[in-house]
Amino acid sequence: YILRAQLLIAAGRHHEAMSNLCMACRLNSSSIQANSELWRIYYHLSQYASCCMLAGRIVSLDDKNPAAYLMYSQSLNKCGRHSEAMT
Repeated sequence: YILRAQLLIAAGRHHEAMSNLCMACRLNSSSIQANSELWRIYYHLSQYASCCMLAGRIVSLDDKNPAAYLMYSQSLNKCGRHSEAMT
């Protein structure tokens, strides 16, 4: 599902990719790759509240991953939660 979603993203078919990534997350909710790709789609579609939720999940899955903290900070910033994004 992840590979298919990446191909759909490359083709600009974000909504179709989203359904594939949702399925990948249902099958393996601890997949950092699936959650990260889904975050990327939500960010592209300006769905920042969903980005915050996903980035928080990614941080909880791997609290040593600097990219996860960057995603979380970007999401919080886009949601207007600037003080949280700074910490």
